[in-house]
Amino acid sequence: MGTLPPAAQRNFRVGGFAVPKDLSRIDDRASWAEMIALLSPMHAAAIFNFAGTDGSDIEIVCEIEIYPQAGVTSTEALAPATLVPARRAGAAKR
Repeated sequence: MGTLPPAAQRNFRVGGFAVPKDLSRIDDRASWAEMIALLSPMHAAAIFNFAGTDGSDIEIVCEIEIYPQAGVTSTEALAPATLVPARRAGAAKR
């Protein structure tokens, strides 16, 4: 297990999946780069929905922190965790 970052290892354990023996930190970084590359066109197409739907606790903070790496402004990065859910819940003016 020692080849992936601790957070990735924990995700595999919690999800009930075994970490593939041939998966390395290089694979993890390549996957991360692909995710960042996808965020920019998703933002341009207004696909952002809700932040934190696939994690909990500090993961939502980490999710918001990666948006600027894809060229999303800090203000826009906060919207999926604040304004978007408030609008959907009809509470944006509160």
